[in-house]
Amino acid sequence: MTAGPIAQRLAARGLVGGPTVKRGTEILRPYDPKRFDDFVGQTTARSMIIAAVKSALVREQPLGHILLASGLPGIGKTTLARLTATLYGGGFVELGGTVTDRDAIKALRVMEDGDVLFLDEVHRLISNGKARAEWLLTLLEDGTIQTPGGVFEAPRITVIAATTDAQRLPQTILDRFVQPVLDEYNEVEAVQIAASAALRMGYGTDELPMPQSTGWLEKVARASNNNPRLITRLLGQVRDIAIAEDLGNLSNGEYDISKALVWSGLTEDGLTAQAQNYLIALYVSNGTAGVKTISAAIGEEQVAQTEKLLIHKGLVVITSRGRSLTGLGDERAEQLLDTANAAATN
Repeated sequence: MTAGPIAQRLAARGLVGGPTVKRGTEILRPYDPKRFDDFVGQTTARSMIIAAVKSALVREQPLGHILLASGLPGIGKTTLARLTATLYGGGFVELGGTVTDRDAIKALRVMEDGDVLFLDEVHRLISNGKARAEWLLTLLEDGTIQTPGGVFEAPRITVIAATTDAQRLPQTILDRFVQPVLDEYNEVEAVQIAASAALRMGYGTDELPMPQSTGWLEKVARASNNNPRLITRLLGQVRDIAIAEDLGNLSNGEYDISKALVWSGLTEDGLTAQAQNYLIALYVSNGTAGVKTISAAIGEEQVAQTEKLLIHKGLVVITSRGRSLTGLGDERAEQLLDTANAAATN
């Protein structure tokens, strides 16, 4: 019996019968930069990785294991991993979440010397205890994994791991990685990222013109907090609106991103829907509340990333009494509440 279209797509993605190894051009996703020179920002990290790859190739030795760590999600860790594998010339297998030794062995069985095993959000390995990550330590140390049936010897692969919470990883594991420093993007870099991403997404055609003015890209970057993942997502919304409305959102040489902001749950100054709810919850709690109270009020258990964003913007501070609005935060929360009340009455 011929497999249906859904089964065929799952098989092509490696979701049936175990993981598959991507090689060559298939490693990079459609919107990824095609080479390191096209990757904007992270100059030090890029230089460090490129040097490591070139050195390994010249010495004909395996590339050392790399940890891409940053508390900020969406800044390009996965893209850097894919570019590294492409430059190195190896295959690429991606695993994420609470990966077990069985998951790793299943992937390693289809890999070859010189391939890259990418472990996304690697800190989740220890979510059920550090003992669950012991297989990774032996893999990093000597390329083996201990199993009930004996020792599994892996091919000579490189592990590239990404995490937003490196502090949760045992020091013994951290010490086995080279750790390039990843920086936040500034406004200039963010606009360059937006411009490059727009071209890769199809802007610059008759059906989807690329405005000469960068004003709209500056707005996209600001609303996205200079974050590449959010930039790409917002550009996709602007594109879809433009196509669906026959360029109805293009006027005076720029795209109007206001509807895309609503669809994405973002404000012009880069507040996510959760961040907006967080500020309003603090405001109605007289400006100060504990994190558990805020979480319950907005119906979200995890608010750490939101708090980092609000603290970074100078809207919230952590005090001995809990989380408190700054003067700027109080003013912004009042604006958000007025907007929400106005929308409810219309």
